[in-house]
Amino acid sequence: MYPDYEMPARQVVGFDVSGAICFRAYDYRLLDPYSDDDEEFYTLLTYGESAVGWRLKERGWLLYRRVESHMEEDHREEGLQWAADWPGS
Repeated sequence: MYPDYEMPARQVVGFDVSGAICFRAYDYRLLDPYSDDDEEFYTLLTYGESAVGWRLKERGWLLYRRVESHMEEDHREEGLQWAADWPGS
C-alpha cells in the first residue's frame, strides 16, 4: 500500500506469480472547510474518486470506478468498464 501523507489518499498494487501487476486500487478525497454561517466550520468532501481494477487473461483491465462531489448537488457516478490499459499508464 502506498499512502499519501498530505491528503486522504492511498494506492494498492498486486502482482501475479511472474511479477506483473494484476490488481490495482486507489482512492483519494479532496476535503475543504465549509461553513453555513461563517462561524462554525466543518469539513466537506469537495471531490472523491476511487477505482479498482483487475487485469484480465485476454488482456486489458476490468475497472470499477466511482466519482462523487458534494459541491455539484451530490453528484455521483459509478460503473464497470473495460480498458486496454490501466488509465494514466
